[in-house]
Amino acid sequence: MSQAVFEQVLMGIRSLPSESLAKLREIKIAIYVDRDSLLSHVARQTRSGTWKSKLGIRGKDIEHDSLELLEGDEQDEYGQVAKLMKKRRYESED
Repeated sequence: MSQAVFEQVLMGIRSLPSESLAKLREIKIAIYVDRDSLLSHVARQTRSGTWKSKLGIRGKDIEHDSLELLEGDEQDEYGQVAKLMKKRRYESED
């Protein structure tokens, strides 16, 4: 997926050069793609540094310590993290 496509889908969110922790005033977002490079999953980082994401369309929210826990090409996995991005964190967001 190209940078232009990511920017169109995720307005107001900027790319990050690495997985280093962003300042608390910013939210990091990890975008997963499957083996066909199609968007498959999104996770966001909490203030404490863990990650939150929703499993499936009507799935429940889960919290995980690393992005790698959801990576892989099996049916219950989401591919690979293709892009890390960030956006401004608002006071109401964890």
